[in-house]
Amino acid sequence: MPTLSEKHEVLSGLNRQDAAAIVALIDLKTEDDMEKVLNKLDFMTQNFDARLDAFEKSVDARISSFEKSVDARFSSFENSVDARISSFENSVDARFSAIDTKINAIYWFIGITTTVAVAAAKFL
Repeated sequence: MPTLSEKHEVLSGLNRQDAAAIVALIDLKTEDDMEKVLNKLDFMTQNFDARLDAFEKSVDARISSFEKSVDARFSSFENSVDARISSFENSVDARFSAIDTKINAIYWFIGITTTVAVAAAKFL
């Protein structure tokens, strides 16, 4: 890249009117190039925004899917635990009912034995 002094030497070799015309042409070219750069930056920004939106939608969809999966698993786990607890309660209830029946049978046996013993004692 030429230095500033080299550029000055080239421009000083030209008459003032030609130098002004060349500088004006360079300004026009630079302005045109800057517009192209700005348009390219706008395009890149729009492209980046579109990709970011697509990424955000993808992440939202994955999170939603994950939440549904976790909810389904917890629901299944909850149903399994509820079924096991219900089965355990039924088993405990059946055992207590059997114990209650045996206790009632023992009361009846003691009552009948006592009644027979009292009746036998009266007859003797």
